[in-house]
Amino acid sequence: MNNKDATKIIEDSEKRLSYIISQVSAGISQADINGNLIDVNERFCEITGYAKEELLQMNVMALTHPDDLKRTAEYMEQASKEGKAFLEKKYIKKDGSVVWVNNSISLFTNTDGATFFFGICIDITTTKEQEQKIQQLLLNEQRTSREIHELFMQVPAVICVLRGPEHIYELANSRYMQVIGNRDIIGKPVRQALPELVGQGIIELLDDVYKTGKSFIGNEILINLEPASGQTEAHYFNFIYQASRDVYGTINRILVHAVDVTAHVEARKKIEESEEQFSTLANNIQNLAWIADGEGWIYWYNSRWYEYTGTVPAEMEGWGWKSVHDPEKLPSVLVQWQHSINTGQLFEMVFPLKGADGIFRPFLTRAHPIRNSEGKVVRWIGTNTDINEQKKAEEKLEEKVIERTSELEEAYKTLQQKNSEIAITNKNLEEKNKELVLINKELETFTYISSHDLQEPLRKIKTFSRLIAEENKNLSKDTQDYLQRVLDAVERMQTLLKDLLSYSHAKSRADSLEKTDLNKIISEVLSDFKETILETNAIIETEGLVETNVIRFQFNQLMQNLIGNALKFTLPGQPPRISIKCGIGKAEKFDKAFLLPGINYCHISVSDNGIGFNPQYADRIFEVFQRLHEYDKYNGTGIGLAICKRIVENHNGVITATSTLGNGATFDIYLPHLMD
Repeated sequence: MNNKDATKIIEDSEKRLSYIISQVSAGISQADINGNLIDVNERFCEITGYAKEELLQMNVMALTHPDDLKRTAEYMEQASKEGKAFLEKKYIKKDGSVVWVNNSISLFTNTDGATFFFGICIDITTTKEQEQKIQQLLLNEQRTSREIHELFMQVPAVICVLRGPEHIYELANSRYMQVIGNRDIIGKPVRQALPELVGQGIIELLDDVYKTGKSFIGNEILINLEPASGQTEAHYFNFIYQASRDVYGTINRILVHAVDVTAHVEARKKIEESEEQFSTLANNIQNLAWIADGEGWIYWYNSRWYEYTGTVPAEMEGWGWKSVHDPEKLPSVLVQWQHSINTGQLFEMVFPLKGADGIFRPFLTRAHPIRNSEGKVVRWIGTNTDINEQKKAEEKLEEKVIERTSELEEAYKTLQQKNSEIAITNKNLEEKNKELVLINKELETFTYISSHDLQEPLRKIKTFSRLIAEENKNLSKDTQDYLQRVLDAVERMQTLLKDLLSYSHAKSRADSLEKTDLNKIISEVLSDFKETILETNAIIETEGLVETNVIRFQFNQLMQNLIGNALKFTLPGQPPRISIKCGIGKAEKFDKAFLLPGINYCHISVSDNGIGFNPQYADRIFEVFQRLHEYDKYNGTGIGLAICKRIVENHNGVITATSTLGNGATFDIYLPHLMD
């Protein structure tokens, strides 16, 4: 045999070997002496979850579970010394899952003198899982019979254990004994212990489960029991019959687990009977009828509805009824229906509904709320009454109207005379309005003059008191104290007059609304308080300030008062922290009952960390002269917040206050946002 023939024989042998390796069910691998993989078959790829190209770049230790790294190294060392080794170990697959393998390796040397490992691995994951389950079962069986028995007896379900093909009672819990009337059943076959079960199909079900091992699940199964002699009780059960096997896999017991649902079934039947009676009644009236849940979702219509509209249930479910409404009338119907849902008030409205012939006819629709014991609306009962005949009656009335046309003409003449009188009255009202405007102007002048005239003597009292104090240095302490009290009283009176004047001027000036950047107003106000802010180390934060329409000088006064209060009513030793935030949104966004639905509002909040106030005074603080703190601690006239309220009302807005003592206060302002 020449070299060429020998080479061919070797190549053929290698091909046959490669084919055999690729076909075997075990995973085959080859690795160099360091464990680097140099060849694997397709089954090895399946076991590890990697492609062959990936595996040929890996070391067997990279596949090995961390728990088995040390044992694998010892295993490879043993194979190097003895020529072969065996080991059960775990691989980590590419997807991260764990696979158990029975691994054996042998050491080979090829014709070139190179040494390598030839490994065979078999997937034993299923076997290992079964072993673990068996071990767990054995551990479970080691629990004391007393614990199992106590648990078994306390379970509220109806449970028993039947032994052997005759279904002999081996165990029964307290609930089971209660249901059967505490009869003596332990150690007796079911046929003997509960003879009334014969003929009800129960024995046959037990026989089938014991024979086939297939569990039986029954729902609301009727079983007639005789817990007392001569008395039969009907019970409904949800139950399962499950076969139990011994360690050899042979069926030897049946576990019965049941729940007595008699009360539930009987209650449901009563409801079904009541609903059937209602449906029969509703389907035989001439009106269209329907039922909705508390949120307005309609889930039932009577047959008359479907006959008239020509629709089917799938089209009408929920809010599908909108399809049979006049598109022009539908928006007003939705508004009124939503109002009734929100308030729980009776819904009553006339609107047209489209019939199966495509013609709209007028219907009087009423929906009555049905409430639960707590007064909450849980459903609506609605009817639609065809009022075509009423329309015909209206046409007859029109004929009578024509007959009385002459009377109406006479009445029209009388009405014209009345209109003339009304015109004269309107003219008089215009004159009165002019007089009222003049009076208001005079009142403003009077307010100014009064304020000026009252301020003048106060200024003189203040000046002369100071002169007396300066020129008479030897005044007694009591006299000096009296003079200081006079000056303090004058100061308070001047502040009061100033605030009263501001309050009287804070009247509606809707014609002065102008587009204003709130950032500018806040900046101006903070500039006015610059010294106070520096002295108190106050922290001012703003967020989301926008442009909106306001009466500029009044809004400036509003912010002056709120920020000034926040800087004044502070906690001792704590720097003021003031937060001013702004946001735009529909009334629904703010969830406030006093806001008009559908209107855009500008919400401005001013919060501080000051002394706060008792929540019970949240409304009273906006009243004139309302003070919540002693004057010697916090000066003021009690008019500032009243001015704030009047300014906000001038903008057709609302201002509220929330607080607790010692935890600061928050003032929320809601102004209609009328920007283009």
